[in-house]
Amino acid sequence: MTLEMKDEGIRAGAWGLLVGYDESDETYAVRHQYVDRGRETYAVRYDALGTVASANWFCVLVFDPPGESVEVVETHLRALRNAVAFAKDTRWPTTTGHHRGEARGLAAYPLWRDAFESGEAEPGYSQYHAHDLQVFRGHAAAYMRELVEVFPAAASLLQQAAGQYDRLVDTATTLHDRCAAAKDAGGFSEDARAEAAGLVTAALQAERDAIASIQA
Repeated sequence: MTLEMKDEGIRAGAWGLLVGYDESDETYAVRHQYVDRGRETYAVRYDALGTVASANWFCVLVFDPPGESVEVVETHLRALRNAVAFAKDTRWPTTTGHHRGEARGLAAYPLWRDAFESGEAEPGYSQYHAHDLQVFRGHAAAYMRELVEVFPAAASLLQQAAGQYDRLVDTATTLHDRCAAAKDAGGFSEDARAEAAGLVTAALQAERDAIASIQA
């Protein structure tokens, strides 16, 4: 995204997709999930990429054509197995991270719940986290339904997983709204904190159920 876009309030500072370029005016054609959900193509000057974020962090990934045929079914199986492994925190080797607790996968939920119960969780950050949960698990639900055609023998389990992710999205939506209200109110009340902690518990159960269906 360009500085002009930032000044106009357009938020497209994360990952985008370059779909073309124009050598005559030295611009890239870009699509971004935050600009009309990726349906709109806009131009960015060659020299305007990577200059907006305060950290000035910039990375370009270029995908070469595959050198050999892709095993579609195996690729989907690997994605499902990775989902299970990530939930159980066996996807990546154990490392010393930058965040206290360094809880990943299913283990992150109790850490979040504890933060609500202790009063440490802030409404603004929690609203942001709940939004991410809405978006990512919404993608997961859609993916489960797409896989019904790939694995028809597992259709029932895949539909179950999709429904469980739907339940998680609904819970995350409620949590997001509660956090937004607390942010506007200047903080959580004791009752609001207790409700938020309960919503995290419900989200954890929905996630566990979805992973169990995927593993099955």
